[in-house]
Amino acid sequence: MNALANTTQATVFATEQLVGNAAKGGTWDLEKAVAPRRGVPFSAQAMDDFEGVLATIVKPFAVFQNGVQTGLFDTLQAAVTAASAGDTVTIAAGNYNNASPITISKSINIVGGDGVVINQTAGTHGFVVKGGAGNVSIEGVKVVGGLDGVYVDDTGIVNSLSVTNSTFAGQSVSGLWISLEKSSSNLSNLVVDGVVFDQSASAGKSINPNNNGTNQYQGIRAYGFDGDAALSDVTVMGA
Repeated sequence: MNALANTTQATVFATEQLVGNAAKGGTWDLEKAVAPRRGVPFSAQAMDDFEGVLATIVKPFAVFQNGVQTGLFDTLQAAVTAASAGDTVTIAAGNYNNASPITISKSINIVGGDGVVINQTAGTHGFVVKGGAGNVSIEGVKVVGGLDGVYVDDTGIVNSLSVTNSTFAGQSVSGLWISLEKSSSNLSNLVVDGVVFDQSASAGKSINPNNNGTNQYQGIRAYGFDGDAALSDVTVMGA
C-alpha cells in the first residue's frame, strides 16, 4: 500500500473483506489506509448505486491441514515450504512459469486439476523429491519443459512417491527421473497412474554420442531403484 500511495501520490484504502453491496457479502468499510483519513473514497450515491462487489486478487496456491486452509501463497515453492508434513497444497487452474526446481523435503500432497500448467525453464528440474521426504503425492499437473518433470535425488530415503493423472511434455531427459546411485538412498514404493509422457516436442531428441544417436529421452528413467512399483494407464508419446 505504501508503494502504491507513493507512486500515485494518493491516499490508498484497503480491506481484507469483499468490497461492495452488503447483500453480496461486501462492505464499504475500508479500515486500512496508508495516511490518516476518515470515511471511504466513495460518495454515498456511488455506494448506494453499486450492486456488485469489486474483484479480489486471489493467490493461486493454498495449504490445507486436515481439510482446513492454513495459508495462501503467490508461488508453489512458497506454499510447499510453508506446509507442514502431511499437508496438502492445491494449485488453482492457470499457467505458471517456473525458473527453479520445486523442492520437496517432507511428506506432502500436491493437487492440481484441469488447466494447471507449469512451464519449467530449460535445464532445470521440475519437482525435486529430496531424501527424507517421507510420502509424496503429485496429482493433476502438466509440466512442460525442463530437464524432467519429477526428479528423485540420491540424498536419502523416500518412503513413497505417487504421481497420478498428470502430463509431462517436452522434457530434455525424462518425465520421471529416479536417481538413486548412492547406497544410502532409496525409494521404497512408486505409483504411477494415469500419466502421459509426451516427448513429441522434447529437446531430448538431439544426438547422443554415447549411444550412437539414439533418442535420449525416456518417459521414466530409474537408476538404483529396487523398491516396489505399480504402473497403470501410462502412455509414452512421440517416440
